[in-house]
Amino acid sequence: MVIFGILLLLAAYGMAARFALWRHDARPLSQSEGRWQTAAQRLAARVGIAVPRLYVIPESAPNAMVAVDAAGPVLAVTEGLLRHGNAHEVEAVLARGLERVRREPVRLRVQSTAAVFRGFLRSVVQFASWGLAGLPPETAPLFVMPLAV
Repeated sequence: MVIFGILLLLAAYGMAARFALWRHDARPLSQSEGRWQTAAQRLAARVGIAVPRLYVIPESAPNAMVAVDAAGPVLAVTEGLLRHGNAHEVEAVLARGLERVRREPVRLRVQSTAAVFRGFLRSVVQFASWGLAGLPPETAPLFVMPLAV
């Protein structure tokens, strides 16, 4: 069980950002959104870091997400932010994300890994509880439920 947990943690570390992007159905920034790529390049140069991978999340709420995995940092913004935010607001969100990448790389990596590890663990426990009892998690044995939280 300990070996499985270590393997799971290593997998989460290696693909935390990719899992988050997959979970949110994100897509890379398109050519039509090139002005945001240019803005991110300009802001990254000002902050003194390499430009992270940029993605768009298909959600209407204006929001952004920063994640890190073995391939490096990822900055994702929602379609709602690009659609409803003016240029100044979008650039401010990009700048904040880039600043987090610069100032908090270890914290972002730990948060990204922990979030993915928790999601994986929750899925494994849910799957195991169905197999143990043949019932949904609400009726699974009590010793399995603390792990699902």
